[in-house]
Amino acid sequence: MKKLVLILTLVFVLSGCKEKEITNKMEINCNSDITIIDLKKGDEISCKLLNTDYIFKVKSSTESSIKLEVNDYGLNDESSLVDKKKEFIIKKGEDKAIKTQSTDYQQSIIFSWK
Repeated sequence: MKKLVLILTLVFVLSGCKEKEITNKMEINCNSDITIIDLKKGDEISCKLLNTDYIFKVKSSTESSIKLEVNDYGLNDESSLVDKKKEFIIKKGEDKAIKTQSTDYQQSIIFSWK
């Protein structure tokens, strides 16, 4: 009986610790074209940067973070020209600028989540 109670308690504790998937309101600035959108898991956002159509898919959306996956390489949220990133995490309260990897001219998409 003690084992059963212990197992049920453990299952309850572990399952209660996960953050639930929710919808979050976000401002998206794609080359000065600003859109406010509700994002949830599975949604897609498209933005054309340097003549390439990038599609961002929402992999998860919780109270504290949103994870995005882009369909193609060529973008970065840092100053690196060599890093190849396909996933980006946006935390609540931050603005995340995702830029093209170029030395002479860059375009960006900015996700703002307040």
